[in-house]
Amino acid sequence: MKFPVPIPRRADRTLLPATLAALLVLSFVLQLMSPVQLALPEVGIVTPFRLLPTKLGVVVADDEILARPLFNPTRREGADPGVADSAAPLEGARAVGVITARGVVRVFLQAPDGQVTTLGHGGSYRGWRFVRVSGGQLVFNRGGETLALPISASAPPITPGQSDPAQAEEETP
Repeated sequence: MKFPVPIPRRADRTLLPATLAALLVLSFVLQLMSPVQLALPEVGIVTPFRLLPTKLGVVVADDEILARPLFNPTRREGADPGVADSAAPLEGARAVGVITARGVVRVFLQAPDGQVTTLGHGGSYRGWRFVRVSGGQLVFNRGGETLALPISASAPPITPGQSDPAQAEEETP
């Protein structure tokens, strides 16, 4: 399908854009020169329109959310405090972090009392020797046993000598 009106062409193909630009300028000049009869409304002082404040109903949180708040420092994986720690392998220790730089691996293990231990490749923790990091898990060996420990989030470490805040709340009458 061809355009029915013949368009003059130059070898450098600038004639069409130049013609269209000239038409655009000409239509702009004609628009400015044409008289416009526009009646504007009279200016007056009007009170601003204000919306009434929105009334919200009572917000009720679910019991499960209240039992396990997201940013509580004593939050654990299970709903019952201490269940995840006692069921963890490596005598209750949890892997809370791994740093790998230039082929050197550092593993951070948190004991149930909150103390954090740092291990390198080949280091040992209570008889378990750290072998490698494999797909989000740490692999440990002890004798003929092999243990894959998942890397998971945990509560901030408890400084030695400080009591657990969750236990202090339970003891208070």
